[in-house]
Amino acid sequence: MGSPSAEAAEAILRDFSNFQWYMIPFLLVVIYMIAKEVQKENWSALFAAVAFWLADWINEIWNGLIYHFTDFAPFWSTPPRPSGPNSSLVILIGLNIEITFMFLMMGFVSTKMFKGTIQEELRFQDLTEQKLYRRKRIVNRVFIIMSMSLLCVIVEIILNLIGILVWDWNGVLGPNVWSLTNPILIYLVGYVPFWTISAFVYDMKKRISQIITVGSMALLVIVSLVVFILIGWI
Repeated sequence: MGSPSAEAAEAILRDFSNFQWYMIPFLLVVIYMIAKEVQKENWSALFAAVAFWLADWINEIWNGLIYHFTDFAPFWSTPPRPSGPNSSLVILIGLNIEITFMFLMMGFVSTKMFKGTIQEELRFQDLTEQKLYRRKRIVNRVFIIMSMSLLCVIVEIILNLIGILVWDWNGVLGPNVWSLTNPILIYLVGYVPFWTISAFVYDMKKRISQIITVGSMALLVIVSLVVFILIGWI
């Protein structure tokens, strides 16, 4: 028997009858952001943004599996409000279409915060200057990963408090592993990997490495979605 919030979210899972036209402008914004990076041939930013987005899909898939195998609840869910659905489309138990567009946009935002590139670092002939540049670049990445992950947790806490993102593993009906009073996993599992993989892909020296990494993530997500949806696990 699932939690009330999980069952409510499951009831509108992939129900297209709630779709709203405001999602079309959202789609155009995403297409514009992609087109700008393609226009500038900023492939590192494009691959890093997509990696960020795919990392969220991986999280959403295992979150759905948690619900299937516990038959209680996912760690987070996006149920409708009492007055009616608050999303145009709930894709997975904890992922709606608004969230997935948000994470893709945030992926592009993350690349704008990264200072310096691996290509610029390698241009330095002097090893001392190269090491200094590398140190500054790494400090920037660590600061962005830690600070932006914290900001994301704060935003998620606000969403939980207003009732549109529900945490059932909060110590009331189940173990307290994902809640306002125990947010460590939200930080370490929910967001740190997103910013980390984005920085990791952005700083890869070879384009082929970026292609293989992002391509592997995409293949994992696509295969998992097809298989787990078909067998009714997510």
